[in-house]
Amino acid sequence: MSPLRVSKVRAGHRLSTLSRLVWGPALLALAASACEEPRMLLIRTDVTTDNRRDDAAPPDAPSDTGVVTDTGVLDAASDTGVVTDTGVDTGVDTGVDTGVDTGVDSGADAAVTPRCTPTIDGTINAAEWASGLRVSNTVLPSAWGPNELRDLYLCYNSTTMFVGVRGSVEATPSGGGGANSIVLYVDRDFRGGAGGTATGISLFSVLNDRMGALDSAMSADFRPTPAIDGFGVEAAFGIAGMRNLSTMTSEETHGWRLFWPAGGTPDRRTNFAYVLSGIETRCVDNAGTENDACEGSISWASLFETPTPPASTTVAVFARIVNAGGAMSPNQTLPQDDPVTPRNVSRVAIFSVR
Repeated sequence: MSPLRVSKVRAGHRLSTLSRLVWGPALLALAASACEEPRMLLIRTDVTTDNRRDDAAPPDAPSDTGVVTDTGVLDAASDTGVVTDTGVDTGVDTGVDTGVDTGVDSGADAAVTPRCTPTIDGTINAAEWASGLRVSNTVLPSAWGPNELRDLYLCYNSTTMFVGVRGSVEATPSGGGGANSIVLYVDRDFRGGAGGTATGISLFSVLNDRMGALDSAMSADFRPTPAIDGFGVEAAFGIAGMRNLSTMTSEETHGWRLFWPAGGTPDRRTNFAYVLSGIETRCVDNAGTENDACEGSISWASLFETPTPPASTTVAVFARIVNAGGAMSPNQTLPQDDPVTPRNVSRVAIFSVR
């Protein structure tokens, strides 16, 4: 049986039924390992910007354009191609790569396979996520004060995909307005997955559901660049306003949404489908400390809306903080992207499912 979803119908508005690793140029550190043959891959790609500035943060370091695999602390020499990881990363990269990568992004064929089964309780336990993929921001401070993105965690098992975010957003921002949100956008079959046909929405401007705090934030007009050509979002996970939360369903302020397939009745591009089964969302509010976190899970059957999801695929994810209404985002992004134009998306975290 397919997972239950409901279209939103309520008085006044509707009740509605959330590797390759792309890394930030000079301000980001990463530690990860895969379950059986741990590997960590940094893929540096061109950053495409436009004339709009989302915030007043200083510009990023020069963009890298090639591929390099993590071997511990990043060296200070110029990366000239692909280097193979010779072991398991045992810590967080603490150096700064001052060279320019001259290789070319070759696609998603080198993604890691981070298998694990963490307990979804809103507390990021390093041991539980040890075999997963971790993307970290350890340097760049947030231009929005207590609204922060610190770490993104990803892994999966045979039935479920798991996500974790260490960070926090204000429920009542000091500048006024509604709650800020943390949102993770998911492409379940990046560039066709394992040889299939790519699906999803690449033109974010068509996402426009203003009924509910999280839906409105998810309607943000992000702009994927040619660096991640083939990215199409089918689903998203998020929370509007950090708070203690434990649930196995989706509501207006938290949970998982589906945008695909588009064009039905109702059209999911303007009436996001709430996933009501096969999911979990747990968040812990530690009063703005580094332990603020949310964890979530979604079954493959719920993500693909079929009792027999594909045996293998490639998943791509990026995370942003978004204000109420989805009009603005601060400089912090995961994976770390151009902080001057955080609405442009040039980097995504990628992993293979086998």
